[in-house]
Amino acid sequence: MKPTLLTFLLVFLVNLTNGQSSDSIKISRHDVRVLIGTTVLKSSEKNMTALYAHGLILDQIKSSDCMQTEHEGPTGSKIVKIEVLDDSLLTIEALIDANCSYNFLGEIDVVDDSIINLDYHGYGGYAQCNCCFGLTYTIRTSKNWDFKPEKVKYVMISSLRQTKKRIQWMKK
Repeated sequence: MKPTLLTFLLVFLVNLTNGQSSDSIKISRHDVRVLIGTTVLKSSEKNMTALYAHGLILDQIKSSDCMQTEHEGPTGSKIVKIEVLDDSLLTIEALIDANCSYNFLGEIDVVDDSIINLDYHGYGGYAQCNCCFGLTYTIRTSKNWDFKPEKVKYVMISSLRQTKKRIQWMKK
């Protein structure tokens, strides 16, 4: 019994580790997606709609370490910097309050055909504290879609209209 169980475990572990990419594991005939750390929800409904309807692609989301705990005072959500590198790349830095042990899943959508909404979902462990985190969203425009920068004028975070800031696109 023990040799059979040991053999099964060895075969299972060898098959589990062969051919793995960083975001999926092959188990039997099914491909299982594993989310690790702060990352983009690549094929979410919001991200796909942003691409197909507006030509916007959320390439990357990064989070900082905890910058300030709730004991030092909450910061609220706010956009601190918008950087436009030609009309094809946009980097947006924001501050948010979230649980100290969270990582984040990022999405974007376009509201009222003119506002990029930066969305995030905290996940992971749960601590008894909140922190101020910096989130950096990198968005690029698709060359395959008819993106019109003059149409998308603002950016906000988590559908909070009070965080809305104007995007200064480069003039052609």
